[in-house]
Amino acid sequence: MTKPRVIWILLDELSYQQVYERRFPGLDLPAFDSVARQATVFTQVIPAGIYTNMVMPSLLTGDTVDNIRVSADGSDLLLHNPDTNQWQLFDPRQTIFQDADDRGYRTAVAGWHNPYCRILPGVLDQCVWMSGNFSFVSLEHIKPDASLMSYVGASWQGTLLGLFQRHSGSVPVDWNHVADYRDLLAAGDRFLDDPSLGFLLIHMPIPHPGGIYDRRSGTFGKAGASYLDNLALADRYLDHVRLLLEQRGEWESSTIVIMGDHSWRTKLIWDGSPGWTAEDEAASNGGQFDDRPAYIVKLPHQNQAARIDAPFAAVRTRAMLQQILDGKIQSPAELAAFAESRSSQ
Repeated sequence: MTKPRVIWILLDELSYQQVYERRFPGLDLPAFDSVARQATVFTQVIPAGIYTNMVMPSLLTGDTVDNIRVSADGSDLLLHNPDTNQWQLFDPRQTIFQDADDRGYRTAVAGWHNPYCRILPGVLDQCVWMSGNFSFVSLEHIKPDASLMSYVGASWQGTLLGLFQRHSGSVPVDWNHVADYRDLLAAGDRFLDDPSLGFLLIHMPIPHPGGIYDRRSGTFGKAGASYLDNLALADRYLDHVRLLLEQRGEWESSTIVIMGDHSWRTKLIWDGSPGWTAEDEAASNGGQFDDRPAYIVKLPHQNQAARIDAPFAAVRTRAMLQQILDGKIQSPAELAAFAESRSSQ
């Protein structure tokens, strides 16, 4: 029997407040609205942190991480757990990808920022990583008998420098960011088109600032684009994924998890930066920070909207995905029971 696909879409810096709770006047997000009509929307998610390089190891392992260290050669990643006050070596076999592999799933990542292909050898069948600074990795079939060190040297294959001309303007568009989006869009589509990849993480570099997309013209490269423009691009991407899966007859039968690694970090990072726009100022009510990331789960054949208003710690994402992979969460009621259990606090 074919296992239902589990597709985990991480949209970097996706704010619950901006998507569902207090949407900016005139901002249309039809794909997010459509998904919410047949999915469970979590309204009070407790983020695993505010920096992606610590949040993602936390989500992958299920352990709280508040600091990281990387060895000089890049081969070892150490994580600090504030609950135990201990440093521990990141072990790819203690992640959700090993869980999926143990259950017979073929796995893949198309991801941004974190060096997924370097830190997850042995548990991924296919991997593409875009680093955001002119480099990329495209490694396939990396599981059999592969050591971590064998991929360290391969982690800087190629460059995006020169692919796009830099836009002239007071705050130039980061064309490397645009390139990362386009390349991860293509890589994610390739993985989505491969039905043998049953457990898939796609980590996209949107709506993370700075603005790279003009939602009014539907084009890239206009100086002065805002977080809301990137949010509209995230909506467009979600619609693209849904259409692709519907064409394959897999949208209804798949579990789709859509989340932000953290929320929009307004006054924490962006307020006052050169790319901060008047629209950003207005949408955030003067730079006010709401720490809740968006978190949406569509289960197979779910056709009704549901909400979970109880606090839910994002660090429990691995445990939730384990339950989904094991078939123990198959309905919104079962998802709510898991999320609202005492252990979610």
